[in-house]
Amino acid sequence: IWGRGALDMKSMMAVEIMIFSEMVDKELNGDLILAITADEERGGSGVKLLLQKDPEKIMTDYVINEGGGEGILTKKGWLFDIQIGERGVFWYRVITKGVPAHGSIPSLGVNAIEKMNEVLNRISMFKGGYEKSTPSWRYAETLLKMEGFLENSLDTDSVEAFLNKLAEIDKGLAESVKTMLKMTMTPTMIKGGVKENIIPYECELTVDCRVPPSYSKKDVEEIVSNLLKDIDCEFFFIQESEPTLSPTNTPLYEAIEKSLLKHVPEARLEPSTKTGGTDSRYFRNRGIVAYGFQPLKVEGKYYNWFRMIHGDNERISIENLMFSYNVLKEVIEQFILAH
Repeated sequence: IWGRGALDMKSMMAVEIMIFSEMVDKELNGDLILAITADEERGGSGVKLLLQKDPEKIMTDYVINEGGGEGILTKKGWLFDIQIGERGVFWYRVITKGVPAHGSIPSLGVNAIEKMNEVLNRISMFKGGYEKSTPSWRYAETLLKMEGFLENSLDTDSVEAFLNKLAEIDKGLAESVKTMLKMTMTPTMIKGGVKENIIPYECELTVDCRVPPSYSKKDVEEIVSNLLKDIDCEFFFIQESEPTLSPTNTPLYEAIEKSLLKHVPEARLEPSTKTGGTDSRYFRNRGIVAYGFQPLKVEGKYYNWFRMIHGDNERISIENLMFSYNVLKEVIEQFILAH
């Protein structure tokens, strides 16, 4: 099935609608709620708005959402992840100011774009340290062992070298794992200047900053302040979302693992904090256990697989769609169906 959203997230929506329609008239040990919402990345509406305005419609004990469940075929079998948390999202904006003048005599003005050059250089050079405390550490360690790169435990000194070896096989997978384990800053938008012949008196840069679960807003503020120290600029956050985590010692986690192993014997399931944002964070902030789990077997290199999401030639095979349906239906039956 080809088309925008085939992987992210219309396939899961179709699977959940099918399962819900088949379960809704059965005797259940509890309530089963189907919520189809949008705007999970920016967070202005969808789940966030529902929880604020009409929470009783979707308040629950457990949530299964997008964000995990990808199966990687390694040298030692299938490895699947389950998203138990996600990195914090702190988008921020940097402003540099200058003095306007005629563009033909640049020395009479102060160029705000030139001042932004140093900001861009420092952000581009920023390298966050690997965090062993993140839940994705176990996923990374298991992946490297199953690919035959690692025999003992993984440490912060060697993780980069091992992931670089993985990149020789699948750059997309290695880079994805790297970003799960550390703080990242990515310049995403820049604008400055008002006319071709006027020295720009203001420049604005937007940065997508994401952090592992061990970071707080205060930590991010301190790191950015130190990074931009001695530069004549100001910065402020335009979106803030603290990292979130759900426990793994729950009946739902057990049902997910049991169902997966029934369909893929000897597979491994490890927790992760995926690179993007989901609206599971709003549930977790209210004490609700939320897991990202759409079981899919990655077909081909992860590099090519992930580039399809929001990209060209997005598609999902019928076999993968049915695999997702069968595993998730098993999960729901085990977890909530009256026996």
